Amino acid sequence: MVLSTSAIAKTACIIGITGQQGGSVAKALISSSKPYRLFGITRDTSKPNAVKWAQEGVEMREATVREGAEADVAKAFAGADIVFAVTNPNEYMNDPDRERKEGQVMVDAAKSAGVKLFVWSSIIGIKDHSNGKYSHCPSFDNKAAVTKCLAASGLPYRLVPCGSFKSNYLAGGHILPFKKEDGTYVLRLPVPSNSLMPLLDTPVDYGEYVREAIETEGLENGAQVVTGSLTSMQELVDGLSKASGKTVKYEEVDKKTYREEVLGPHASFMAPFLLDMFGFFAEFGYYGDVDVAANQRAVNVTPRTWEEILATHEGAYLNE
Repeated sequence: MVLSTSAIAKTACIIGITGQQGGSVAKALISSSKPYRLFGITRDTSKPNAVKWAQEGVEMREATVREGAEADVAKAFAGADIVFAVTNPNEYMNDPDRERKEGQVMVDAAKSAGVKLFVWSSIIGIKDHSNGKYSHCPSFDNKAAVTKCLAASGLPYRLVPCGSFKSNYLAGGHILPFKKEDGTYVLRLPVPSNSLMPLLDTPVDYGEYVREAIETEGLENGAQVVTGSLTSMQELVDGLSKASGKTVKYEEVDKKTYREEVLGPHASFMAPFLLDMFGFFAEFGYYGDVDVAANQRAVNVTPRTWEEILATHEGAYLNE
């Protein structure tokens, strides 16, 4: 369908519409059987991606989410029934706590603007869930802190955590197999081969889960809709082998080997985060104690498998 111009259609405001998650949400709502009017929030409406959305009928609004700009953000949210909000942790590498603060700005602005449903791209708080055992994952913990702010705000809300991006494991990613001298590939990680990750083609599939979180009747306030297809490390490399025609194997390594041989010169910066993240996933799971299959059945979502995702991938599978 095309976007509605009806005054009675629900209006959804999408933070980060020019990014992978926000863009996927916009596409999913446009393709819904229900009518929507869309607002897209971006820092610069003159950029090509913003112009593209405007040409598709999305009302593009400029706003910068930052401390002290609550009134400006509330103005950008004006008239919205629904807000979808996301933060990009890559923007907060030098000041992780700013992610929590800016999440609070969006929550406060939405409440001020009279938003009826706030959909948040959340994630589990690794430090809290592990009782402090894993404490070097601020991008997870700050998103979880925003969830706490949201729960305390009184706003109706739903949570749609994003699974593990497929791009992490493909050519150009940062958790991908490396090529050996004999021409085969190996993925070396500090977790067992049966460890599960919810793999997701984010720009294609994420929005479907958000749409179902919005449209599914009977979901309670604060309900979480989890995303992605649970895939073991062994299934991940088997899928890459089949898709690429190359031999790709998995090797579990200890922390020392991962730090020194896999991360190498990047270890001082990346090792604390990645070792805690993988340690948590292996012990508790990506979504903690959530029954992923039952959760997704409740909103009538059938996730695409890793093989199905790879079958529609355009571009290289492995680095040469």
